[in-house]
Amino acid sequence: MLGRVLTTFVLVDFAWIFFRANSFRDAIEIIGRIFTRMDPWTLFDGSLYTWGLEQNEFQVMLFGIAVLVLVDLVKRMKGNRIDAFLAEQCIWFRWGALIVLFICCVVFGVYGQGYDASQFIYFQF
Repeated sequence: MLGRVLTTFVLVDFAWIFFRANSFRDAIEIIGRIFTRMDPWTLFDGSLYTWGLEQNEFQVMLFGIAVLVLVDLVKRMKGNRIDAFLAEQCIWFRWGALIVLFICCVVFGVYGQGYDASQFIYFQF
């Protein structure tokens, strides 16, 4: 099961390169760089933010990953879905969780003044 998930993830990631690149030649060059210029220190020296992901967006991504891990842990510990877990809790916890989720949608749904909805990944397609 994990192998299938990882295979699908890798194939989809490579497919996104072709959608985002300006040309087929650029896509091939990007894929070549993935395998020839591996430098793990770029994750820690701050140059990660020069690749198109700003620091606040990176923090939003980390927060989203943490929430997904938390939901998965609840699912594994309790053996049920998150909605069933919330249904077992008191009303204050349920309403608190719903309010926090709503606020997260409002806050993280807007990326500030520089955000332009027309610059979606399919805008070149």
